[in-house]
Amino acid sequence: MHKNLAHASLHILQRDLCFNICKLESSYLCNSEVTDMEERIKNNILLHLSYSCQFWMKHLQWTPF
Repeated sequence: MHKNLAHASLHILQRDLCFNICKLESSYLCNSEVTDMEERIKNNILLHLSYSCQFWMKHLQWTPF
């Protein structure tokens, strides 16, 4: 099961991650300086992408080789 989840997570990361995913006007601002950061995250980072970013390594660790 974890092997399949690791593979699926890595596929999602490869397919869905992109530069400036939240469409920030400047990369020089700290996250705390972006007034609508929470809204940008909610609108631009889908739940399956967020999950994959957080847990791909755990699934890989739990995969027997």
